[in-house]
Amino acid sequence: MLKNNIITQTVQMLSPNVNSKRTRVSFSLTEKDIEIINKEAYLRQQFYSDEKDKNDLAFYNDYDMQSHYFLAVCYEEILNIPLLSSRYYYDKNAIRTAILGDKKQITFRRPYSLNWLLNQHSFLLDRISVNHNNQIFHQNEGKIFNSFNKEFAIKNPNALLLFLAEMYNNEKNLSTYQSLGFSQIGATVTNAVPYWILLNDLRNITPET
Repeated sequence: MLKNNIITQTVQMLSPNVNSKRTRVSFSLTEKDIEIINKEAYLRQQFYSDEKDKNDLAFYNDYDMQSHYFLAVCYEEILNIPLLSSRYYYDKNAIRTAILGDKKQITFRRPYSLNWLLNQHSFLLDRISVNHNNQIFHQNEGKIFNSFNKEFAIKNPNALLLFLAEMYNNEKNLSTYQSLGFSQIGATVTNAVPYWILLNDLRNITPET
């Protein structure tokens, strides 16, 4: 059986609003960057294709990003198959907007609060896309998420990773995130959909292991 080589790479992106064509462009414009951007675009389009509220161009072209941001993609290197991707950003205004959601039913566990999070070295993860129909993903799921976490820890040392996870299957779904190192610190509502506010302290991840 062929051993899968799972790797994760990150690309720093310019805001689409800084160029006249409003296209997704990386800082360094290397061929590798373009390859990673195309992998992320493919996964995002595939993963959200059935969701009617994700059909606007802004969801796929990142028009909502007013400053630089990052794309992370985990893929199988030998077969060049993208398996998991996400977007993340440090922009405090964008983080505030995401967490506030519908601006109601926002709760935090003590001692956490929105202001506390915004005053930390923190970034928000979103646009998570999974190649869930691929056998390699299911065979290497744990390895894939570990690779993702380690890449975040390498690129963002001493940072707090924030993620809004949709509440479905409640405790079962929450336990999955907890097994990846996330703590549930609050809850919010976006477009009438409830989300957990999750935090992963990357200082607890050793990239070398």
